[in-house]
Amino acid sequence: MLGHNKAFTMTLTLIIDAQGRQRQWRLPLWLLLMSVWTALLLFWSLLPKAEAQVPVADPQARLDTARWQEMQQRLAQAEGQLAGLKVRAELLSRQLGLGPVKPLAGEGELKQLEEVLARLESWQGRHHMTSMAVPLDKSRKASGFGYRLDPITGKPRWHSGLDLAAPKGTEVKASGDGLVTFAGSYAGYGELVEIDHGDGIKSRYGHNSQLLVKRGDKVKKGQVIARVGQSGRATGPHLHFEVLALNQPRDPAHFVYRPGGL
Repeated sequence: MLGHNKAFTMTLTLIIDAQGRQRQWRLPLWLLLMSVWTALLLFWSLLPKAEAQVPVADPQARLDTARWQEMQQRLAQAEGQLAGLKVRAELLSRQLGLGPVKPLAGEGELKQLEEVLARLESWQGRHHMTSMAVPLDKSRKASGFGYRLDPITGKPRWHSGLDLAAPKGTEVKASGDGLVTFAGSYAGYGELVEIDHGDGIKSRYGHNSQLLVKRGDKVKKGQVIARVGQSGRATGPHLHFEVLALNQPRDPAHFVYRPGGL
């Protein structure tokens, strides 16, 4: 039995036998409350706790992670290979006097660069074995490759080839074996012949008075393909001779050879 009084104490009464004898203890209220609180904490600590669930990795998730890591490694290897190919292509291009390799972009860059490199290596392998021939047996170099004073306007202008002065009607010969990809009138070139020699090398012959081949013809080095003229944008009879490597105009002097120079 519990009782309490105004002094904030509580009396604990305990009946100890059948005759009704009692024992009483008077306890402060705060002590009793603390005892109850302690008992509750003890009871709570003894309750069984649910074990923490340790997440188990999903096998598919582990597989996806492994694949992702493998892809990252392969990407790093491909980037390293691409960088190496760019360096090799740049060195070969400069050795051959072709200037810097035109940057490639977009999908398939690695494949494109490998193709460019294969062409450069092919050209390097045969460059010193068989050079291209000068297309005129006798001529005078009237204008070189690069910037020059335009003969019509008198202002600086880029010139993409060599101008070789010769009398009208002089035979123009193919500088190498190849396939005629164009034969006809074309803007400032006038009457033009273009030959694809393979490995990314092309040659152009402009300002002709007469064309002796047509598109689709296969020609041999030294074969007569046209005659010198003054068609198109020209101030006098001459041959505009142009060489393209990988579709970029290059100095023909790096590709042709004539004793004593052009």
